[in-house]
Amino acid sequence: MQFEYTLSEKDFLEAQRLHGGWSTRLLPVFGGLLMLAGIFNFATDQKHAGNALAAFLIGMALAFGRRILLSYNYRQDTRLHDHFAANISEEGIEMSASTGSSIHSWKGFTRYVETKSLFLLYQGPVCLIIFPKSCLASGGAEAFRDIVRLKLSRGDTMKRKGLSPSAWIFVIVVVVVLFLLLLTIRNVLRQSAPSTKPAQTQVNTLIVASDV
Repeated sequence: MQFEYTLSEKDFLEAQRLHGGWSTRLLPVFGGLLMLAGIFNFATDQKHAGNALAAFLIGMALAFGRRILLSYNYRQDTRLHDHFAANISEEGIEMSASTGSSIHSWKGFTRYVETKSLFLLYQGPVCLIIFPKSCLASGGAEAFRDIVRLKLSRGDTMKRKGLSPSAWIFVIVVVVVLFLLLLTIRNVLRQSAPSTKPAQTQVNTLIVASDV
């Protein structure tokens, strides 16, 4: 089975999103919530505009930062723009491009992941080969799926001991987000709480007047 393809920016971003796991998929959600919290805090309590601005900027970084960085990496890495040729056989996968060629035995792969538009073949926790389905002729996706099913096991996550570095980063980010949200709620509650100072001043005035 032979085919040729080029890797688009959309393919690359989708593969990286899936490769990043659940933590990177939830980052934009937390970022959006933090941006909304910053806007709400500024609208209700402009005295603490610095907190609102910090929450909004951190939310923007969480929501869009990783995607912007990955897009930049794709555009800067000319190797990803190359024209690839793949030869799939019972022995393995032979890849060739303008920069060279390589042969990968099926024993060197650990698993595969299939999406609506991609096949991802993993050689380790951080090493994978991306195959867009758009490059396959009619019936090619089924044939490719049949051979990788025969050679590899399918899975959505790699089995790891303990938390990965990306998972620890995600936990830290969540803690920071929760802290900023609680800070925003506290400021809003302080702003909306009725003040008791005027009443206390009025009582003191009456006492002074009665003494006179």
